[in-house]
Amino acid sequence: MRKLSTFTLVSLVGVLSPLLALPVVTAEHGARAWAAIAVGQAIGLTMGVLVELGWGLTGPQRVSRATRDSAREYLALATCTKALVFLPASLLGGATAAAMTPADPALAAASAIATASLGLTAAWYFIGRNDATALLLTEGCARIVLITAASVWILNGGPAVVYPLVGILLPGILAPILALWHQRVRWTYFSRQSWRRTRHTLLTQRGIVAARILSAAYIAVPVPLTGLLSPTTVAAFAAGDRLSRMGLSVLASVPNSMQAWVGRSGASSRKRRVWLAIGLNASIGVVSGIAFLLLAPAVSSAVFSGAATLDVQYAAGFGLLVFIVCVSRGTGNLALVAFRMTRVVTLSALLGVVLGVPSIVLLTSVFGGHGALMGVLISESVVLAVQFVGVSWRTVRARSAANEQRCAPQPTGPRLEQGRAPEPN
Repeated sequence: MRKLSTFTLVSLVGVLSPLLALPVVTAEHGARAWAAIAVGQAIGLTMGVLVELGWGLTGPQRVSRATRDSAREYLALATCTKALVFLPASLLGGATAAAMTPADPALAAASAIATASLGLTAAWYFIGRNDATALLLTEGCARIVLITAASVWILNGGPAVVYPLVGILLPGILAPILALWHQRVRWTYFSRQSWRRTRHTLLTQRGIVAARILSAAYIAVPVPLTGLLSPTTVAAFAAGDRLSRMGLSVLASVPNSMQAWVGRSGASSRKRRVWLAIGLNASIGVVSGIAFLLLAPAVSSAVFSGAATLDVQYAAGFGLLVFIVCVSRGTGNLALVAFRMTRVVTLSALLGVVLGVPSIVLLTSVFGGHGALMGVLISESVVLAVQFVGVSWRTVRARSAANEQRCAPQPTGPRLEQGRAPEPN
């Protein structure tokens, strides 16, 4: 509980810091600026997942079992691979966002590039090392200070682009530098990272990256698609999407605090810990979904200065989304990774895209933002169903193997003591 409370504090800092700036941006620059920021952030989210290279999924449990020196090598290797991908990915995201937002291309591009920088984070490392305090010091403090500075600047007549550049991009780049400094990762750790090893890491992580990109696709696509197919409803839908993701960021502290607990468990206790983790995440999802339903309309009106207020349908739909994602974090991020079944994660994401994205396009063209929300719920439900089947199958298979071993006939001959020959008759 102590670790959980510290991880929750870190997540709250990440959520509350945008709440300092978003009311200022919408009050000073209106719904048009918010729509451009929302589209840029949605595209930047996909690019950020590419920059992250799957370290957030496999890294925590990997470093939880490593020695301190080996963990530092992992951190150095991850930093090298992420930096290699960040520049092209962020430029691609910025160009795409600008093309999709002709009303304010510069703001959308800046938001996409800034959001992509969040993939550089070393949060996965501190989660695996079970050190939430270091995560708060290296990432949370810089984020809240810089986003406060951006808000003050905008209040004093600054342009809206200050929010993504100062409030998101600067802390996104500063966080991994502070993490390296805090962990005393010196140049010698980087000198051990050859181009061959970096290339090998990129290739071995490609399956996880594919799963993360596919997941980001059905998460990020709805906002830009709604902007294209139903421009009048994009502000409200984006507001619900943003608030639900903020809430889920706080709730991420629950599976994050369990990463080391599950990762360090032995084979005999891993199954029990996995199902306990799934049950806890599901219980928290129920409570959080109901809370979102009750509070979202009032909170959206306050956060977005009345420019994007959620109705009851949005509040109920996004509340259900919060519950599904909470359970999915238990089945995917914890259970399937602990069982080394990451291919099931990739399969679930693939089916989520194949079935969800066409549903989003079709339903958005008919029902606007509410249709986009229905399509997102279809995607997340498919993902959860596939992951749950994978975890259940693994559990049943392990139980059957244990039963077969227990029921196997035991040898009836004389037992031999180690190092001693059988006595003659």
